[in-house]
Amino acid sequence: MNKLLNFAILLFVVLEYFSFFYTILHQTLVPSLKKQIKLIGLLFIILLIFSSFNFQRTTLYYIGLALSIFLINILFESSVKDILKLYIVSFPTLSIFESVVIYIIQSISDMGEKRNALPCLIIIIIILWLYYLLIGKNLNKDAFQITEHVWLIVASVMIILCLLITYFTFLLTEIIVPKGKLIGIVLITSGSLTIFILNYILIYYFNTKQNFQSQVSFLEQYNEQQK
Repeated sequence: MNKLLNFAILLFVVLEYFSFFYTILHQTLVPSLKKQIKLIGLLFIILLIFSSFNFQRTTLYYIGLALSIFLINILFESSVKDILKLYIVSFPTLSIFESVVIYIIQSISDMGEKRNALPCLIIIIIILWLYYLLIGKNLNKDAFQITEHVWLIVASVMIILCLLITYFTFLLTEIIVPKGKLIGIVLITSGSLTIFILNYILIYYFNTKQNFQSQVSFLEQYNEQQK
């Protein structure tokens, strides 16, 4: 049973990052997966091997994180450099959501560290795909192809936010009395979601505006050359 739980956690960590790259970061899948099938099979075998060890939840998470890089490098049309750059943003972002969701799950029913991790990952994956089906697929994919300087700023904001959420979660779980925990849940959840959504909207509209201005500038230069 423990091996099955370990395998499920590793698998859903990989699926979580795949879902984030596809639904939020709008990365493009490779046209054909025939050459990648063998590598995906190798990944599946690696998952089975690591699931046989009695790792802690945190260790399993980081193993799944490393394996997700391997999978994403296979499935998406991005260079290794671009993938690692995107992980700088995706890791703190997903860590924030995981902290909030796990805290809510623990407040309802504490099934243990590992058993709480699995429903947390499933809930986040479902939220990502619901967002994509309702909103994300209609957005301009090119709006998220932004410069390294902007990604660095976004990553810095998300890492700082991740540290703050981790600290306040520790306060709520270890220090604050039970009466204050409900207020803490509401504040952490609403604050984290609000900051992330605003950050996401700013990236989208900033880059959309930049792309529009670049097109206008190009058309003006073209018209001048025609004249």
